[in-house]
Amino acid sequence: MGQQISIDSLDSLDSKKWHDIVLLRSKAFVSEQKCVYTDPDERDLDSLHATIFNEDELLAYARFFNSDGWHIGRVVVNSKHRGNRLGNKIMELCIDNIIKSTESPDITLSAQVYLTDFYRHIGFKPIDSMYLEDGIPHIKMVFSRIG
Repeated sequence: MGQQISIDSLDSLDSKKWHDIVLLRSKAFVSEQKCVYTDPDERDLDSLHATIFNEDELLAYARFFNSDGWHIGRVVVNSKHRGNRLGNKIMELCIDNIIKSTESPDITLSAQVYLTDFYRHIGFKPIDSMYLEDGIPHIKMVFSRIG
């Protein structure tokens, strides 16, 4: 059947899809990274939720929202499918959707420091120094069109 790619508001997600999203986020951020934080949070209410499924399996996810500029977050790829460029694909999906919705997109994200090169390759640049978020080193980055 191939990959199913979608962008949904929270109220348009069915319960199974939302369950899969929260489960993937918990596995990656809470279990793998041993990070304790509140998830889901209030940002989920006004975010758009980008997903890539293959049949019933969630491969990749990210959320994005507009609050004094666009923000992308909770970017995660299923551990069984890492290394298949799904991170690039989910980020491109978010960026393309934002660009289509506004003439001058201001897109920021809070990147885990070890992923700085990944986000640079996509077109983000660091704009601040390292800080701790939930005990993990992060850096604020902003999108800049390349070329």
